[in-house]
Amino acid sequence: MNKYFNSAVSRFKKKFEEEFKISPISEKDAEVIVEIKEILRKNGLNDIKEFLEDYKFLADQEILDKLMQYNIDNPEIIDKDKQEKLPRKFIIAKGQRIEAIYLYGYQKKIKKDFETYDNKYYILLNPTPPEVKKVPLYGNHLIQLDSQQEMEKYVLILDSLMEGNNCEFLDIDEEF
Repeated sequence: MNKYFNSAVSRFKKKFEEEFKISPISEKDAEVIVEIKEILRKNGLNDIKEFLEDYKFLADQEILDKLMQYNIDNPEIIDKDKQEKLPRKFIIAKGQRIEAIYLYGYQKKIKKDFETYDNKYYILLNPTPPEVKKVPLYGNHLIQLDSQQEMEKYVLILDSLMEGNNCEFLDIDEEF
């Protein structure tokens, strides 16, 4: 690094830390903190997430003290092997076993068979457009059903399964 640039950085850093008691943060550091906060939120560690909300608004030592106190107050490490394991849920449809955790959505499909003029009923699991770079497991997976009644039965089961996985449905068609 250029010696003049290095000198300017150290003068700025010294002045900033003395006056504000906070070290500067880079844009990448901020992005890292945002990702860490999201991980903490997903793991239910909202009290630690709140500490990071104040990060760079409080003195570095104050944030460090809060985090160290949290570690002192919470010495237990969550042992994933000792946690209660929830049973894995599977959908069994037409002889296929589909792990429910990988179900993101579905669409009802009705296609006309032009040879017999009968309707063919399907449920399309995890509808995925062709331009995506990463196709989810069971992406565009079709389950052929025998009738519209059977298709509606499957939809009710899929909806209740998704609601059990903390999903909520808002029917836009009914709003208008």
